[in-house]
Amino acid sequence: MSHSSTGPVPSLAQLEKLTPAQREARIEKIRERRVAKARQESQLTPAERENRRAELQDRLRKRLEALRQKRAAGSLTEPEQRQLKRLEEVAKGFKNGPKNPK
Repeated sequence: MSHSSTGPVPSLAQLEKLTPAQREARIEKIRERRVAKARQESQLTPAERENRRAELQDRLRKRLEALRQKRAAGSLTEPEQRQLKRLEEVAKGFKNGPKNPK
């Protein structure tokens, strides 16, 4: 498995194939990336933060539309049903506005 430091997060099956030392190293890299990204996003200006929120809201809306269409067509899988339920909860949060406006 050769992911770059900015590559996708490996699946559980991929992590299980690694040795314990490799697995710990990979998990630590993932943690470091998440902390760095959170730190970077916490330094956004209010306008940048609002733009980022709008981008995320648009991605959420598009994914919800796709899942709802699949549900209407009767082709929604079990994992997609769970994802739809979770995303609908997230969408409710977006309607309520940001939790910590800065």
